[in-house]
Amino acid sequence: MNIRPVNYKKDKKHIYQIWHEVGWISPDSFKYLDNWILNSSGLVYEIKNQAECLVTSLQGNFKYQKNNIPFSCITGVTTSLVARKQNFAGKTTAIKIADDAIKGAAICGLGMFEQGFYNQFGFGSGTYERLIHFSPASLNIDIPFRTPIRLTKKNYKDIQWSRENRLQKHGSCTLPEVFTKFEISLNKEHFGLGYRDKNDNLTHHIWLSGYGSENGPLSVQWMAYQNYEQFLELMALIKSLGNQIMLIRMIEPPEIYIQDFLNYPFYNRMLSKDSKFMNQNKTMSYWQIRILDIFKCIKATSLPIEEFSFNLKLIDPITKFLKADSPWKGLSGDYVITLGKESFCKNGINKNLETVETTVNAFTRLWSGVLPASSLKLSEKFISNKNLIKKLDQAFASLPKPYTDWEF
Repeated sequence: MNIRPVNYKKDKKHIYQIWHEVGWISPDSFKYLDNWILNSSGLVYEIKNQAECLVTSLQGNFKYQKNNIPFSCITGVTTSLVARKQNFAGKTTAIKIADDAIKGAAICGLGMFEQGFYNQFGFGSGTYERLIHFSPASLNIDIPFRTPIRLTKKNYKDIQWSRENRLQKHGSCTLPEVFTKFEISLNKEHFGLGYRDKNDNLTHHIWLSGYGSENGPLSVQWMAYQNYEQFLELMALIKSLGNQIMLIRMIEPPEIYIQDFLNYPFYNRMLSKDSKFMNQNKTMSYWQIRILDIFKCIKATSLPIEEFSFNLKLIDPITKFLKADSPWKGLSGDYVITLGKESFCKNGINKNLETVETTVNAFTRLWSGVLPASSLKLSEKFISNKNLIKKLDQAFASLPKPYTDWEF
């Protein structure tokens, strides 16, 4: 296979071409790709000595309960118009995932363009995210707020610090500075508002798109806060825009219902129905994750249950995309899992234990808290007896739903 690491000097103009062909970037923004290419880990698929497919990843952290697990994020899979439907993207993506696993990543995530494609590499769909559209004037928050500071792409270091030090919940991800710098540089319609402390640290902020739109809509690309008092100040700030801006769009923050802060949400939805400024709530699962190192992931798991063990027969579909001599061949195999306050995993089979046979896709969803075993049995390959299914449901019932709180 003609798959190799990115060579910046050789591949630069070809990568520009690929990203322009797929519509992700225009020529006036090519300059922002340079820092991305140089600071990302990337592989290209070469045809006739020219890069025609690019897969990039960045290393960060995934918060599981109170633990930070090494995380690989597939940040881009782009294929030129001359290289479609030949499985170049699939092969390159699989090798990129394997490389990141070898380098120590225990879990991998990505944003999907359509459900199903990345399942063949072992990914399972994440939690439903709620994209809520509301009139800022309808917020029932009535607290004082300070005059915010403006934030631009020049503040990318402060913005990154604020994101890294935000209040993080189960399933939240953090990626390196290059991601934030790239995201805030591309679009002239993006801008930020926020607050600093006495040490000049950017403690909480919102980053929005739609700058220059007279009445909106404005979209909150992300918000970062260290505590709920700061969250309320940001929401009060958003409410202050309601004299002019008719609609705000945002992904609900983890463990918060924005509807709880709205006056007459159903009335406003009907009043604005079918308009540009329609108040509504859309729900979707747009990100996927998969376990890369089952030993690290199980070790990070602490559950308030009576300890029990079971056999896990795991099937990893990524294997068929990897070379026979690949140092990492996926997770297919037999394991003995012990769950409890202290959990652990080892290779092998214990004939005295009950068994689950499933895919890495489904087991990742169970382990992360997306869905219980009894639900996964309906839609995934998840084979076990009723007794073990019930025990697994009870074991993971204490986990909150995972939210990445970092769109990728």
